[in-house]
Amino acid sequence: MTYKRKRSDDMQFFDFEYNGSDNHDASIKQLDELLQPQQQHHSDCKTLRNFVIQEPNWTESLLTRFVNVFRQFAERGQLWDSLEIIPREGYLSSTSHYYLRPLLFAANTMNLFREIVVSAPLIPGGGGDHGAGEDGMVVEHTTSILAGALLNTRLESLSISCPLEIMAHGDFQALLQLVGTTRTLNELTLNGLAIRSDKVAKALAKNKTLRKVSLNVTANDMGLSSLIQALHESTKLEELLIQTDNQFGPLCSKALQTLLLRSKTLKSLTLQDNSPFCQTEASRKLHLSHLLDGLKGSRSIEYLSMKNLFLEEDEEDSMILSKMFPVLNNSSNSLKGLELLTRTRITQQDLEQVTNMPRLQKPLRLNLDRRLLLDHTTAFFDMLQAHPEIRRPWPRNVVAETIEGFHLQHVWELNYHGRALLLPQLNRHDDDNCSSIPLSLWPTVLEKANDKSNVLFTFLKGPAFAGSQNCQ
Repeated sequence: MTYKRKRSDDMQFFDFEYNGSDNHDASIKQLDELLQPQQQHHSDCKTLRNFVIQEPNWTESLLTRFVNVFRQFAERGQLWDSLEIIPREGYLSSTSHYYLRPLLFAANTMNLFREIVVSAPLIPGGGGDHGAGEDGMVVEHTTSILAGALLNTRLESLSISCPLEIMAHGDFQALLQLVGTTRTLNELTLNGLAIRSDKVAKALAKNKTLRKVSLNVTANDMGLSSLIQALHESTKLEELLIQTDNQFGPLCSKALQTLLLRSKTLKSLTLQDNSPFCQTEASRKLHLSHLLDGLKGSRSIEYLSMKNLFLEEDEEDSMILSKMFPVLNNSSNSLKGLELLTRTRITQQDLEQVTNMPRLQKPLRLNLDRRLLLDHTTAFFDMLQAHPEIRRPWPRNVVAETIEGFHLQHVWELNYHGRALLLPQLNRHDDDNCSSIPLSLWPTVLEKANDKSNVLFTFLKGPAFAGSQNCQ
């Protein structure tokens, strides 16, 4: 167990970590130190940071110590940022829930934490008081990982992870009530859960506070679409992350299109497929046409990420990037970052088409599969050369080993450090009319480029050189 004290400016921040895998006696001793009178000097610090309980060897004595520590800080008026509970790996026992229930009830009713992260162990089913219910939950009507959550008036962020997709019935009902009635919860993460998507959707539709939602749940295309539809009328939602195992399909695609069109607040959308299998059925693919229609009409989305997805297209190797580029060039489009790490390949022909398209009116942080750098180095270089507005840091795990690779890295770094500022804000073919940026901006440009000698050398030669087609 470690007890860390850090200082930043005039505020003192404290992190506390209990690690049951360390020497047990030493861990207990340092935990008891928090109860000593000499620890009262912490009272000038109103907000502490992270309280972590990792791999605890639960006993009644250990539980009592934690509850007493919580009570001491509550009496002193000292509030923490987050509580994180990490169980022992492979610890599959309802015994852990027996201790989690009073621990989390105390933490919540004392309003000590604004963020709670719980990785809960499995409750075994099929025996005793436990069994599979009609809704797929383990039948245990008392709450454990959500004990007292409805009474926590500071709770802003809740993250629940359950191995093997198990969640007790009592906790599931408490989760539905919390999501549907909370006035403080801004962030919700459900990771690895088996849920009734229709019931969760009803709770999400009632919610008026959530700004960030992260869902990694076992739901099919219809279930995912119902969850997304529940967020259509949200006036707070800013970030949405959906992970699934090969369940994106036409219904989900249509629901995403409507969400993009209706939402006035959604800024970030991440879609990720975690399935290790290659699926070619049309019913298991995200429909790019629906997504593009949503992007065309969106006035709020700033970041879109598609990871490991299959896309429904007419051709085996679809022109993903060249189809998205015209949408990005819409004057009303607000997209600033795009990540395309799809299983549907981006081809050399796709890159060549983008090269010949007009420049985007706004800078774009574009993240593509690094295999493109190895397979289509020349085509990728030509695209970046033609589009200085495409910017992102050079990937740390990619080493340029050829002349073409060095040229690509060079223009990549030029773009990232502001090459677009040296060029006219017109069509890319108007380089003859190259104009310099205002002198007042040069210190900023040079400061950003100073960590790259090749970039600094190019910029010091002036706008005409940096904007030329032979900048390499």
